[in-house]
Amino acid sequence: MYKNIELRKMPAGSLVRITETLQTNDDWKKVMAKIPKNLESDKFEPKYNDLQMRAIAEYAKHSNRNCAEILFEEWGTSGRVRPTLGTLQDIVKKAGILKAADEIALMLQEPPVSRPDLGPGAKINTQITDILNESKEHNHTTKSKKDKTESTAQMKSDLPSFFRKLKSKSLGNKTTQQVQSSQSMQSEGEYYGVCNSESNYSNEGMPNIPLISKLIKPANSQKNIPYPRQIIKIDTTILQNKTLIQFDYNELKDITCGFSEDFIHGPTGPTGKIGSGGFGEVYSGWHRQHGTLAVKKFRNLNRITDKPDFVLQSFNSEIKFLAQLRHENIVPIVGYSIQKDTADFPDLCIVCQYIDGGALDRNLMAKRLTEKQRLDIMVGTARGLRYIHKTEIVDTESTSSDAGDSKIINADVNIHGDVKTANILLTRDYQPKLCDFGLAKSFNTTMITKSVVGTMAYMSPERLRGTVTQKSDVYSFGIVLLELLTGLQSSIRIQSGELNIKDYVTEKAPNGDISELLDKVAAPWSKGQAVYKLAKKCLTDDYILRIGIDQVCDELAKITEEYNNENGIVEGDEEQENFNEAQSVQ
Repeated sequence: MYKNIELRKMPAGSLVRITETLQTNDDWKKVMAKIPKNLESDKFEPKYNDLQMRAIAEYAKHSNRNCAEILFEEWGTSGRVRPTLGTLQDIVKKAGILKAADEIALMLQEPPVSRPDLGPGAKINTQITDILNESKEHNHTTKSKKDKTESTAQMKSDLPSFFRKLKSKSLGNKTTQQVQSSQSMQSEGEYYGVCNSESNYSNEGMPNIPLISKLIKPANSQKNIPYPRQIIKIDTTILQNKTLIQFDYNELKDITCGFSEDFIHGPTGPTGKIGSGGFGEVYSGWHRQHGTLAVKKFRNLNRITDKPDFVLQSFNSEIKFLAQLRHENIVPIVGYSIQKDTADFPDLCIVCQYIDGGALDRNLMAKRLTEKQRLDIMVGTARGLRYIHKTEIVDTESTSSDAGDSKIINADVNIHGDVKTANILLTRDYQPKLCDFGLAKSFNTTMITKSVVGTMAYMSPERLRGTVTQKSDVYSFGIVLLELLTGLQSSIRIQSGELNIKDYVTEKAPNGDISELLDKVAAPWSKGQAVYKLAKKCLTDDYILRIGIDQVCDELAKITEEYNNENGIVEGDEEQENFNEAQSVQ
């Protein structure tokens, strides 16, 4: 099921055990050396060189992160054909990292990789019974060579050292024979015993220890382990919120045609899958009471990750923020769904109003936005971010029924956490609405973290080092500005690999003149250079010197006002807006 999922779309935390395995003995380097430049070519040409390998190692040292994790992030977002979990499986096999191959096989519920008979990769016998039998045969051979007059005390010295060190215990007034017979009661929870009846050693005087076979997990014990229900905790802030609708899971399944992978425009509107992300997929469907809805269905991570709590954190965070952030430039939440009747990790869904204009990244790729529309998108997105940064998030976990007892968490210090063109939805008249608040957080001014989660191409330098501030959102917004100006994606394919759009634009416009890079679809540009100057302020490496969201909004307001004055546009002029929309369709 997960074999064909791209690495960049794998759920957060799902590759932890693989990255930890590859970190041992620097095995990630062996894998990196086996990655081909072209996944579709039969002729192997390495994608990475020693210099890039050293760069990852150096970056890992400064960011306190796992080298293999950084490699997967870089590799997973580069190339025309993106690597999948199956691609990774093939490469770790070629690199001879069989333990990592076994981890992937476990995720895919496939049999372990076949082992050679000899050498480092040969299978190691871990069955206790076989090991004891081998030990017995060895001891029998050794004992036959000894003098038959050897004393009993001398024979006892051959016992394993951990047996000799343990002191013998009694079970109440039981005799040794009673202790041996108690093994038949193992099904009732008494796992006391001494040695196998076939053992060369006498049971007399032996300590009472648990049977080793009962302490060893079966070889397939890691499969299908249900997620512990006692640690599945939905925030009470959500459960007690009267403004949110708790939908029946089967109802959402019905309106999305069983969470269909196919997207169709039916008589009632769009139905089926409309997007995908790290934590799950987004579907649309028509509800008889609430109209067309967008349903974000979180993936069931029980069997494919060591850290399913990432999902719960994302689910709780996104609903808590959306429930309290009501703004024209933020997607409206309608409710949620929790399917509790499952034996393992519950099915979680977030239900929002369906935004019919699509995501900004797709609109840019479709080449249909005018300069005016792009300016309006810039302004609306900046206003949405300012609202997020300035809103007081109320925590009702510890409140009473009296609203006056509400506790304010870290007022004025909230972030979106994942600002990018894919998370900016557009209405039919191109009004932007920020969505996907799974990484939104509240904290005290500056947060230090070892867990760097988000989209690499939009991350600020300080966030890559583990420092998060509100200005991290401003940096990401600067990348969005460059995409709106150029029509290019955040990562640009070049002959030697990929380049971040910031570095690409800096390289192509060394004198600060961006006119040659402006998206010709929106020509003629009149405010492209002014917006580029603002983008550079947003992309200042030192976050202390970087401008804040208030100044971003002020400068965009001036740029837009100048544009309107130069073009004789009055805000709210329907005739002009209709003309702009007609131009964008053409």
